[in-house]
Amino acid sequence: MSGNKRRGLCLRLLALLPVFIAVICACERRELEVYSSDKVAIRIDVDWMTDYGYTPEGMTLMLCKDGDEVTYSTITNDVHSHSVMLEPGTYYLTVFKNTTSEFYSMHFEDLNSHYAAAVRSYFKSSRYSRAWDGNIQYLMPPEDIGVATDTFTITPEMIEEQQKFLNWHWHDNLSENLTEYVFPVVVEPLITRLHVRCNVKGATSISAIEASITGFADGCYLNRVIRTNEFGNLQLDGPWTFTPADETRTWGTIENSIATFGLPFGKEIKENRDSADNIFHINFLLRNDSLMDRSFKVGKTLVYRTPSGDALTLAELLRHIEVEVYIPDTIYLPPVEGNSASAFDAEVMDWQPGDTFVIGGF
Repeated sequence: MSGNKRRGLCLRLLALLPVFIAVICACERRELEVYSSDKVAIRIDVDWMTDYGYTPEGMTLMLCKDGDEVTYSTITNDVHSHSVMLEPGTYYLTVFKNTTSEFYSMHFEDLNSHYAAAVRSYFKSSRYSRAWDGNIQYLMPPEDIGVATDTFTITPEMIEEQQKFLNWHWHDNLSENLTEYVFPVVVEPLITRLHVRCNVKGATSISAIEASITGFADGCYLNRVIRTNEFGNLQLDGPWTFTPADETRTWGTIENSIATFGLPFGKEIKENRDSADNIFHINFLLRNDSLMDRSFKVGKTLVYRTPSGDALTLAELLRHIEVEVYIPDTIYLPPVEGNSASAFDAEVMDWQPGDTFVIGGF
């Protein structure tokens, strides 16, 4: 064989060498690899039903690492659980229903801060310019919102423990071997319901009712679950209900309720309130189109309906608690006649004791 032929044969064999190597390697098992991570896989399980009562279609989840910085934030339709990898540290968790853009009566602010993140009501103007409430800015009643908060710590020991499940496994099989640390949280309702009751005599003179009350918090700090110290006025513009006290149906009790964020932080306790902190103002439109209004200082008569009364606990502030205002003084309305339709007909034939009648707003 000539030298040229030998050189050509050698070149062809060298070209085929990678193929031979690939075939040989394909017949052998790949080397085992060590996979390491400086983060821990956790799963946050969210319980909406126990206290909140229903499951929303989406949720916002935020994690702030100690130091008041947002480490992780997500919006998801999987409202039951969420998995994430976290490095060691202490984390503050906040979960609330829906997204920040899905509420029309309130807005969110400072969501990049554990300490300052808050939800606040928008303001609305009164619909009429009347002497008793002209140009007043009212807080919009907040929509129903559920919130869960928690604090947990990721330790280096947790990384070491989880590493035992990660070592010596194929990359494409890691998901089958990864064990997550589970942190369960329970969502609580954040809204405080205000109920107002008044005794009236001469109710058949009423055509419509509107009222307002001062001194209610404009929002809540989400992660700390305390109400803001800023406050405003709430408008109770109907419908009201009237429950007659006897068969004459001229006197009885009128009632209304509205969603609120509750009283400002610290004012939940009666001893911290003055009578003038909360003023209840009610205005009656009578059947002859005249107006009659009364006002009451109720800061000391506001009552929280909770298991511990005014000794509110943090857990109670997170639940569907109620605040009640009861005006014990009877409001006397003059007998009037007019064309305006009364909210109810005193001559209703099928009326039964205990029945209620609806009275609208202006």
